[in-house]
Parts: sequence; C-alpha cells; structure tokens
Amino acid sequence: MSSEIAIRSPHEPTEELRRQVRLMAACGLSPDQCCQILGIVLTDFEQFYQHVWETGTIEAVTAVGAAVISAATDKKHPQFFQCASFILRARGGWRDIRAVETTTKDLPEDQKQKLIDQLVERLTIAEKMKVKA
Repeated sequence: MSSEIAIRSPHEPTEELRRQVRLMAACGLSPDQCCQILGIVLTDFEQFYQHVWETGTIEAVTAVGAAVISAATDKKHPQFFQCASFILRARGGWRDIRAVETTTKDLPEDQKQKLIDQLVERLTIAEKMKVKA
C-alpha cells in the first residue's frame, strides 16, 4: 500500500484577494471564515492577510463616515438633514429631548415648590450653557 502525501502549493496573494479580505473584514467575518472562503489555512492567512484584515473594518468605517459627513455638509444633498442630525447626535453631543406634560394639581404645596425650584435651576443652567456656546 503506497502512501501519498498531498503537497500543498504555496499560496500567492493578489490584490484581488486582498480586496476580498478587506470586504470580508468590513462585513465582520472572522479570520477562520475568511480562510474557508479563500481555501487557505490560518497560518497562510496570518502571514499574508492579517494586516489587511485588521485594517479592513477601519477603512470601511472611514469611507462610510466620509460619505455621511459629505452628505451632512452639502445642503443640496437629498439626505442632508438626516445625515447632519446623525453626525450632531453621534459626535456633536446633541440629544433628542422629549417634552413631558406634568400636572401638579394633586401634589402637596411643598412638592409643587420643590418642582418649581428644580425647573428654575435647570433653566438657569441651560441659560449659562447657552451663553458659553
């Protein structure tokens, strides 16, 4: 009985394979999943594509972020308002404020006064912040 050993040909990385790894990384695939798609072993992946895989997500997020910022700064862009509000909420410290209607008719007088004092304090703080901006 003869024993045959399969000899694997050395892997040759190409720009197309690097592009594919960048896309797979941006989509969240693990190195093991990338190896399955590329048909290579993990050691080859680490040798030829580890850096590409590590930076693929960063590059994709940067490209998407640049597109959103571009749309957010172009008043003629159809999604200007949505992109601008997203950037301001995500990076500019803006937040959505929801109004709450409150009735005080059933509150004791001391709690009403406490509530009024809290509102005045918050308005004072808001005014001071507005002056600084």
